Amino acid sequence: MIVPAPLLVGRNKHKLHALSEAHGHAPWTTDLHAALADDKYAVYFDAQTTPRRHDAVKAAIAAGKHIYCEKPSGVSTAHALELYRLAKAAGVKSTQLRKDLAYFGQFGTRGIGYDVELLSRTIDKVLGRTKLQPVILVGVGNLGSALLRYGGFRKEGFEIV
Repeated sequence: MIVPAPLLVGRNKHKLHALSEAHGHAPWTTDLHAALADDKYAVYFDAQTTPRRHDAVKAAIAAGKHIYCEKPSGVSTAHALELYRLAKAAGVKSTQLRKDLAYFGQFGTRGIGYDVELLSRTIDKVLGRTKLQPVILVGVGNLGSALLRYGGFRKEGFEIV
């Protein structure tokens, strides 16, 4: 089970403090750039409003974070395309998962497919699914607050702490 340990990032320190208190005293900051510089957090989850997203996601890509971004990714096609090109330049490719899996062993037979049980167990082991996984949650307004309250994460093996 992956258990994220979020760092809440937002503009309003009073709202952040209240959210932190309501959700197990999660750490929080109003300094996105300091959060992105912290190597403890490998994942950047952007749940802020679309107009604020472009510059923040650009900074997260530049910081080498894994990106999860709400849709739409930009207020314009130009912004969305720029983020796509930056992510692509950072080395994220559709074939990356298969290449990454190859580092951990042989899982499939060409033309036949994968041994799903073996693949699942190995992915669990590689990802450290029983360890706390720190996550940066940016934009803890209405959507971010809803994500923190959502009970379905537990069903899927996630616990927001």
